[in-house]
Amino acid sequence: MIQRGNKYMLEQNISSKEQVFVNETHYILKYSILCGVLNICLFSLKLISGLYVHSITIIGDGINNLTDIGSILFSCIGILLANFEAGKYHPFGHGRIEWIFGLLSSFCISFMGLELFRKSLITLKEPNKLRYSIIVVIVLGISILVKFYLFFLNLNISNRFKLISFKAVAIDSLSDAISTGVVLLAYLIQHFFEWSIDGGLGIVVSIIILRNGTRITIDIFGRILGRRVDKNKYEIIKKIIFKYPEVINCYDIMIHDYGLDNLFINLNILVKSYECNKTLSEQIQYEIYTALGYSCVIHEEFAITDTVLANSLYESIIEKIMSAYGEDLKIENFRMLEGNYVIFDLLLPTTCLQNKDDILKTIKDQIIEKVSNAQIVIQSKIYNNYKTILYKRGEQS
Repeated sequence: MIQRGNKYMLEQNISSKEQVFVNETHYILKYSILCGVLNICLFSLKLISGLYVHSITIIGDGINNLTDIGSILFSCIGILLANFEAGKYHPFGHGRIEWIFGLLSSFCISFMGLELFRKSLITLKEPNKLRYSIIVVIVLGISILVKFYLFFLNLNISNRFKLISFKAVAIDSLSDAISTGVVLLAYLIQHFFEWSIDGGLGIVVSIIILRNGTRITIDIFGRILGRRVDKNKYEIIKKIIFKYPEVINCYDIMIHDYGLDNLFINLNILVKSYECNKTLSEQIQYEIYTALGYSCVIHEEFAITDTVLANSLYESIIEKIMSAYGEDLKIENFRMLEGNYVIFDLLLPTTCLQNKDDILKTIKDQIIEKVSNAQIVIQSKIYNNYKTILYKRGEQS
């Protein structure tokens, strides 16, 4: 049954990936060409306008539009490479390549922010006398509308296909719209009130652009390093698992993200006797795939029937370590399995780091005293006062 189920899920997964690839390719070719043409037009118009009215800010804004073509190109290449099928050396696909090219796009955004900041400082020290032209006002107004259109267009593509690189392009377009709006405002204020605020507003815009670029960079680094389980997905998984009366508990739910919404789930479940659970994992795997569309690997652990012994052992461990080392120590996911396996997570505060070996020895001695042939597996987790996990290391004996 598990072979048929896995084959079905694999075929469905491949079919859906092929369809997504076709749709993404269509959108990439269609809208990337459109974005490129619009940015070239904006660059040309702003360059001519900036040279005519002697505005370094307008010229810089035009160059910013030219670099947007590079961001779009990075995103296109990233999507096309990310859609390559899994191979011998990359069995989980190439979806994370899209993150790397999204990172390059975020670097482009940050670079333009720094460049605008530099030019704004120069303009602030040496203000330029600008020549007023209604044509320049119209060009900048059209540019703002076009950039807002590109923002919503790329954001729609990003949300539809879950592409972080196009989210970076969308944020870049929004930054450009704000930047051009500030340029237009400075241009009008300088003409009507003769206040030279071109450089000052340019600095404000550069800070906004740098902030957006930094946020995207942090988001991508978070994906690469690995983030905690999405709360909504976590609740869906738990709801599916606990509807089966045979399941006592579930823990260590891990969702591995390989890009382009290609996720794999690993989890452990504690269940009752084996006789009534021969197909339980397969049923849960199928339901999780149906609900979320992700492949799942489930490890079953079978609890001992003597719950009195398990509860007594747990209470004796808690009493022993708390009386000796304080109440900051915590035990999570405690279970006693068939074969006298005793497994749990031990949470240690940073203040107990020096006593870690003594604490582990005390716990093991307490377990051996109750169950002489116990097989002990302790996952120790060190956390600080803010409950942040610093590292995790498994210890067995």
